[in-house]
Amino acid sequence: MKILYVEDELSRNIPGIIRLFEKYLGKKKIRRLKELEEDESGYGAEPDEIKGIVEETNIVEVEYRFPARITQSGLSSGKVCAADHRQKSG
Repeated sequence: MKILYVEDELSRNIPGIIRLFEKYLGKKKIRRLKELEEDESGYGAEPDEIKGIVEETNIVEVEYRFPARITQSGLSSGKVCAADHRQKSG
């Protein structure tokens, strides 16, 4: 089984990613994600960095551009989809 996680603001949601997928990530990947979250260089975490770390699990696939995921038809291959359903303000 694979899990597809769709989130358009990956760098803001590292704690949620860790909370959702802790059992798949393991301690090393969690530490790397936390290091990205705590980076004070001023550049912030890049979505591709976060995606790369999480996808090393070979269980969780991450997409931060929802239309790109639809065009790849990833949802038709028996994957479970976990998405952030918070209502956006504004």
